[in-house]
Amino acid sequence: MFSLKRLAAVAASVLTVASLAACGAANAAPSSSDSGNDNGTITVNVGTMGTYSPYSIKNTDGSYTGYDLEVLKAVQKVEPTLKFEFHAAAWDSLFTALDANKNQMIANEIGKTKEREQKYIFTKNSYNYSTRNIIVKKGTKGISTLDDLKGKVVGGTVGDNHTKFLEEWNQAHGNPITIKYYEEDFTTVVRDVAAGRIAATVNDPNAALDKAKKQNIPVEAVGKPLSAQPVYYIFRNDAQGKKIRDKVDEGLEKLKKNGELSKLSIKWFGQDTTEESAK
Repeated sequence: MFSLKRLAAVAASVLTVASLAACGAANAAPSSSDSGNDNGTITVNVGTMGTYSPYSIKNTDGSYTGYDLEVLKAVQKVEPTLKFEFHAAAWDSLFTALDANKNQMIANEIGKTKEREQKYIFTKNSYNYSTRNIIVKKGTKGISTLDDLKGKVVGGTVGDNHTKFLEEWNQAHGNPITIKYYEEDFTTVVRDVAAGRIAATVNDPNAALDKAKKQNIPVEAVGKPLSAQPVYYIFRNDAQGKKIRDKVDEGLEKLKKNGELSKLSIKWFGQDTTEESAK
């Protein structure tokens, strides 16, 4: 039979274990950034390349800027329940992190494709129109259209919209272009264009020429824009993703109405590229 002293010791031990368990539960990290803070703020981890200037830039001090990210900072001001934290990764890794819920959205000039729409959700509002041009070595003659690239090697980043556009055109015309695929940063592609290892690439001229200027790579955009497409922020297709998407959409609506979205576009590109007619 337990003595009163021993019974008291057992009871104290049980209370201690229960107290520690409660503390552990209170201090455990939330499984989702959508858990929110005490003030109702939702912390959203945003995947972005950080190397796709002028849209996504990670500075040497670890801070982030670029048009796509500055738009989100503006959204945060008009939707104070959102707090964005940016995380840089390679292109393919952006979607891997989104799938694993390490990030809850991606900001990287992303257009819609059938494959993406089957798996993810997008903002209802676009925040920019991205054009694509042929990019060649500076001074190249005789190339201004895709027809001029028949029989040549053209580089493209695996999985991006510009490469998909090139693939679709190529297939529709009997595959006259040899496409060389790159998984590295886009810098490698434009360097190979400048070195003559490939004849051209197809990409956003703002991104290509910005990178070329900063790294002194002699390339240029030629011909008329091949197309213009709206770009969106992309999210996981679940309840959390829809909640964050709706809040971001509300913010984008406010930025369009108060003119701030147009101001940001003019600041970064010298013109308002938020409407298709501007391209």
